[in-house]
Amino acid sequence: MKSIQVYVRSLAQLVDMTIQDFSSRRDYNHYQKQKIHQYRDELIARHLHTSIDALDYAVTAHGKPYLRHSTLAFNHSHSQDDYALAISDRVVDIGVDIESLNRKIRFDALAQHAFHPDEYACWKALDEDVRYWFKVWTTKEAILKAHGMGIRLDLNTLNTHMHPTSD
Repeated sequence: MKSIQVYVRSLAQLVDMTIQDFSSRRDYNHYQKQKIHQYRDELIARHLHTSIDALDYAVTAHGKPYLRHSTLAFNHSHSQDDYALAISDRVVDIGVDIESLNRKIRFDALAQHAFHPDEYACWKALDEDVRYWFKVWTTKEAILKAHGMGIRLDLNTLNTHMHPTSD
């Protein structure tokens, strides 16, 4: 078995209703979250060869979910368009982040706040390449999620050492 398995699916495939079908954005977001968790649970239960009802979730002090009585590590993320789940029986601290490349972001303002000075300089030298920006951002998010602390530190102190052209 691979160390890490990653599943990516279009949210449109998971969520069969649109926001117009709901009386509020809050109701739609709740519905979307339920569908995402249902899909996550299906994949995890299939991987563990068990039923969804047998999954026993808990959360760490910082809110990272985990399975009681299991060594399976998992983490998930969703963007405006897609959902990703990473699972592993061997990697203990796992994190994943996914973003839509067409997301409306104040790139420079967020980069000044969240990028390490080396990352910011590299991004500027690349003429503010959007793909590089997203590689740095999603890597930072995944690292923090793997650690389980969320965004509880100054992001600009974390240097991903992201290569400007190579993945």
